[in-house]
Amino acid sequence: MPEAGVTIIEGVSSSRREWADRLCFSVWVETPRDERLRRGLEREGTDALSAWNGWMAVEDEFFARDKPWERATAIVPGTATAK
Repeated sequence: MPEAGVTIIEGVSSSRREWADRLCFSVWVETPRDERLRRGLEREGTDALSAWNGWMAVEDEFFARDKPWERATAIVPGTATAK
């Protein structure tokens, strides 16, 4: 297969352990759990709380098992505000 140039993969598990050898660069955006939940509910409404709690439980397990930040090329804060 010919090289594709640059491919950007985004998402919580985009730098998971089993893909690490295929990545040239990875960024971990460090955002506190409560802030991630707040933003999700702000975007989707409080009716989504149950779905968010379920998602975050799976996310917590993934983070505990995989620790993607340990392989990140760069870690940036996810709490900065745009100016």
